Amino acid sequence: MASKAVAVLLLVYLSGFTFGIKLEGNGYTDILVAINPEVPEDPVLITQIEEVTILVPPNWNKRNYSRAKTEVYDKANIIIDEPNKSHGDQPYTLQYGECGSEGRYIHLTPDFMLDDDVAKNYGPRGKVFVHEWAHLRWGVFDEYNEEKPFYTSGSSIEATRCTINITGKSINKNDQNSCTTDPVTGLYTKDCVFYPDMHQTTSASIMYNQGLDAVKEFCTKKNSQH
Repeated sequence: MASKAVAVLLLVYLSGFTFGIKLEGNGYTDILVAINPEVPEDPVLITQIEEVTILVPPNWNKRNYSRAKTEVYDKANIIIDEPNKSHGDQPYTLQYGECGSEGRYIHLTPDFMLDDDVAKNYGPRGKVFVHEWAHLRWGVFDEYNEEKPFYTSGSSIEATRCTINITGKSINKNDQNSCTTDPVTGLYTKDCVFYPDMHQTTSASIMYNQGLDAVKEFCTKKNSQH
């Protein structure tokens, strides 16, 4: 497939953020985006991405693509492919290593890239990309924990999040009533979910919930109050 694949070089600008795999000055360069051959040809996918190398499937027929040189699908930093059973249209980054180890690739779907109704479920595309890029490039993890969504802090129960200034309510997801406490763990029972308020006064953190309008920063020692 690699010998027949073609690549197109474009200026990349995604919702206000420019990225690449090498840091040059204040920006990244040489990032490779690969489109899976199973994805139907749609030039709009390419116009949605600028300033990266895009590895176009060999079965895409437009003639204005340059032939690939050293670019191969398996080396792509970002893969555009159909949804899978585990994640659906949700963007994700494949990470094998510990905190600080770079991820393997970012996975995006055509519907996330092209359908605004799908994308809005995950937040603005630019901030979603920043979130996933942090996984890929810096090896950071999410600042929420689905296995341990709550912890005790003194005499209170807190939702796992950064920063603690993120406001919201803990509610039983089944009946929308107040959460009950497990007498063994001292934490809320498994049917309890923390719902952040849509309107926040804190700007962190993008690794907790990039969908909140006010959130624009990463969690740091300066703003992470626990």
